[in-house]
Amino acid sequence: VMQAIAEKPGALRVLTHTLNQAWITASGEGAALTEKHINAAFKEVYTNPELLSQV
Repeated sequence: VMQAIAEKPGALRVLTHTLNQAWITASGEGAALTEKHINAAFKEVYTNPELLSQV
């Protein structure tokens, strides 16, 4: 999953924000980070460009 994300335009920024969002979600659930969290976070981050500009 992470490799597929890394192949997208702006990959480093997208991957960084995706993993951060996935970690926040997993932590909120009290769960370990999974592929499900990464996929969901990628859909949220990549379809919302405003999230990419937030640091």
